[in-house]
Amino acid sequence: MRFIRENPALAAGIGLPILVVILFFLAAVVPSWLVAPPRYDMLYTLDVYYPYTLHTADSDDVRYDVVDGHLKAYNRWNKNRYATTMTHLFLFDAEKMATREISSPPPIPAADDNEWHEFPIEETKGMTLDATSVAPDGYEFHDHYDTGEFFWPIFSSQPDRERIFIEKNARTINLAIPGSSTYQRGNPHFLGWITSGEK
Repeated sequence: MRFIRENPALAAGIGLPILVVILFFLAAVVPSWLVAPPRYDMLYTLDVYYPYTLHTADSDDVRYDVVDGHLKAYNRWNKNRYATTMTHLFLFDAEKMATREISSPPPIPAADDNEWHEFPIEETKGMTLDATSVAPDGYEFHDHYDTGEFFWPIFSSQPDRERIFIEKNARTINLAIPGSSTYQRGNPHFLGWITSGEK
């Protein structure tokens, strides 16, 4: 206190910037504390990019669609395709705030006709999906490509990366993109919010 009384100008010069930083921090963080957490699980896909050494010939394409509120999975065999990517299915668990892959290897189509063939996924059979980007509880799906700073890695905290998140008002929840340095994943595609058994 004595320092402040004897050096009011210096104390103000030091204290005011700190106070401004604190106020901006509170303005950004406090509103997110007032927004309820998400209540709906979500399905989305990511493409897995395989390194050249793991490319395989005689591969199949996979795609996922939402038809009349239900997930449909299709694949087609293409003997002339040299696989570099494969689409994988993921589930965001709102209660656990975590993402996991739904593993359901597609069967090999009976015919090499380059036509799409539907195949079942046991875990999603009973699910009803809302394919609108905004969930009934107000959260919205987003994906964004963040670019690293010009002087990466000297002054930036991270390199270029793809980010997926859900957002409502001032609250943003980043979704981890499962993967590794061996299997790069990206190109997120939203499928739907799981509304069966409304929460």
